[in-house]
Amino acid sequence: MKWLSVIICWFVLMGCGAKKNGFEEVKGSKLVVQVKNMNSGADDTEISYQVKILPERSLTEKLSPEQKNNLWYKMDSCFYIQTEKIKVTPNLVQPIANGQSGNYEFMLSFPADSAINDASTLVYKDKYLNKETYNFKVNLKN
Repeated sequence: MKWLSVIICWFVLMGCGAKKNGFEEVKGSKLVVQVKNMNSGADDTEISYQVKILPERSLTEKLSPEQKNNLWYKMDSCFYIQTEKIKVTPNLVQPIANGQSGNYEFMLSFPADSAINDASTLVYKDKYLNKETYNFKVNLKN
């Protein structure tokens, strides 16, 4: 009976967390990209996101050391927010060492341009793994 209670509590907690985590996921060819809005509402000068890139092992096995390095330190030109009129590039693309091999995580910070609204699109244009483009709806509210 005790185990049943623990399992039920776990499912309830996981169900509640799934609604609150606020991440969006797009699957492509051998690659999954997850984006989470990190805006707290306290700072209206920047728009922040956490991005996790999850490639299949077959994509990362064939990468040269230079390409692996590029996936950590040359990702700044892969992200932008597209509005109706302009393309907004990030002020910061910070790699996050998450301790998990085979995936890549970043913190993005964009200037809060007045042209950015909920109709804008956060874009990840892959240059190193499968060369596909991933689009996410900009959600200015967390």
